[in-house]
Amino acid sequence: MFRSQFSNPKEALSVLLLIGGDVIQKAVAQMAGPASFTPVAFSFGWVAYSFNSLLNAIGSGAFLPEPDYPGSVIVVGSGDTRKNQAWVIGRLLHGQNEPRRFRAGYFLSGYAPKEPKKDALWWTYFPITLTQLVIGAVPWIISGDWAVFFVTACGIVLALVTGSLRTLFLEKYACRHHSPQIYAIARGNGHRHVFLILPNSRDKDKSSALYLDDLASAVQHGGWQTRAISIVLAALWVGFLVTVGGIDTNTWYLLGIGALGMAHNVFVAGWHRAPEAHGIPLQRAQGIKNEFGRRQKGAKNRPRVMDVLFDLEDAIPEAGFALRDLFFTGTLRPNEIEKWQSKQNDLKDRKTEWRKKRYPEESVKKQPAPDHRKV
Repeated sequence: MFRSQFSNPKEALSVLLLIGGDVIQKAVAQMAGPASFTPVAFSFGWVAYSFNSLLNAIGSGAFLPEPDYPGSVIVVGSGDTRKNQAWVIGRLLHGQNEPRRFRAGYFLSGYAPKEPKKDALWWTYFPITLTQLVIGAVPWIISGDWAVFFVTACGIVLALVTGSLRTLFLEKYACRHHSPQIYAIARGNGHRHVFLILPNSRDKDKSSALYLDDLASAVQHGGWQTRAISIVLAALWVGFLVTVGGIDTNTWYLLGIGALGMAHNVFVAGWHRAPEAHGIPLQRAQGIKNEFGRRQKGAKNRPRVMDVLFDLEDAIPEAGFALRDLFFTGTLRPNEIEKWQSKQNDLKDRKTEWRKKRYPEESVKKQPAPDHRKV
């Protein structure tokens, strides 16, 4: 009995197709973007994922997982704070918190938008898929059994279609574009790293930044088309499962194909990607100080949080005030109150001067159009 099972584990293959749906969901969330398809490999777990997607389409309408890295988005200026509910912001925050870089002190870093791009992780889909097809072709070449190759090709196509639903992209980036706001993203009090996102222009027609406060609190609802497509895809995956269960020979090849795809999807789901790969491309802000709170070489003590906030407020008006309320909810010391009051008194002038330096196009007044009317 054991020899027969290990020589042809067809029952185990059918069971494996039903587990690992959460891994597929996270891999799809990582790779979904503006491209015409989502490059997530065929593997175990797609059948389970298709039914989870059907349940979500009929119920909550949310296809992406909950953020696995908690945080808050703060609008500098208004002080509006949103608890993050977006997967992509959670991963963005996770990727920027590198423990080896921020072992001491309180650290802030400034970023600005840039052009998005596909990273190396996105391109790894193609060699993995090609390898799966080659493995599936081996029994066809050796013994003329084309069933494994056929099932592999069908699984790859189904995975591409299931992971490339337009609603995934819309949910991942459910926000307005061309934001002129400055945002601070932080895990909260007790965590060392906060990073600021500055718009590349305060002109809404020129800014390439996203409204991150919209994204942090967006709620997605699936339409009837999404529900209908999810039903069809779930039915196709059931048919695929039945087809796999009918294969009696060369099932080890299918196990190898599924294991390779699952290993790749686990890697994809957990990989820390750069901001531009997440679809929120950022670069270090230019023309201003973009790091605050780093411990200086030879210094015995780490910088005080309040001193870092004073330094930040001097460099970027209103940013220090926004983060002060997040990290200091109690009573301030008399000298701190006096210093903050001084900064409040000249806030308007500091904002005007900072905007002239940061966004010089704002200081150029538009010339009135010539009046060609005859007198």
